Amino acid sequence: MKFGFCTNIDNYQLLADLGYDYIELSGREILTYSPEKMKEVLKILSDGPVSCCGFNSTIPVEVPIVGEGFSPEKTSECAKRLCFAAAFLGASNIGIGSPASRRLPKGYDMARADDEARQFLTIFSQEASQYHINILWEHLNYEESNYCITWKDGLKLVHSLNLPNVALVCDLYHIHTNGESLLDLSLDPSAIGHVHMAQKSDGLRVALLPEYKDIYKEFLFTLMGLGYDGTVSVEPINGQASDQAELSLNIMKEIISQWKKQL
Repeated sequence: MKFGFCTNIDNYQLLADLGYDYIELSGREILTYSPEKMKEVLKILSDGPVSCCGFNSTIPVEVPIVGEGFSPEKTSECAKRLCFAAAFLGASNIGIGSPASRRLPKGYDMARADDEARQFLTIFSQEASQYHINILWEHLNYEESNYCITWKDGLKLVHSLNLPNVALVCDLYHIHTNGESLLDLSLDPSAIGHVHMAQKSDGLRVALLPEYKDIYKEFLFTLMGLGYDGTVSVEPINGQASDQAELSLNIMKEIISQWKKQL
């Protein structure tokens, strides 16, 4: 497995010094960058040992994934900009989570929402394919959104499209918040395109904490038992990378070491 941390480019050197493999950048933030800023980010990535594995926090609220205001035209424009930016920075994944863009008003027709989600992912898939970029639908949780929340929901959506560059982000935080079973991941391990981890603590989403190490071990052991050997990013929303990144990496490396010892 290779390990990343979701943060901004200002923390690049921190991740490099700690020995992370990847940085995962916010797509929404990237969309605000000028051409000059993009060149600066590219130089940082090119000159250092840490690559950009992809984008999280990707879709602006002004671009609904489903629901009122859904627009194929807005989706296409967003896809063009994000896919070009990802290719420019050497990223291979674009995550589609963005709960603020996935909230349906009460009574909204679910068949219509499903059709909109399929349109959205198809537009992104077609744009991304020319750059060999993967589009990864992220299941969410009931506290953040009300459409296509669970791992099973996401799997059904991805299977309905059957597009070669569309898969799923597997997120431990959402799994636990929803009370889902890790057994659901065995329904189609090949659909796991990337992994996120974070911890709920005092109502906040922070990075990994040592008192929950057994939970992380069960999760990572399950993934490795299913044959997953890809990228894993820590995705805190709260707190500072300088306070959390080192401990999180040490926890993940310790668990991987335990897995290898049992082989």
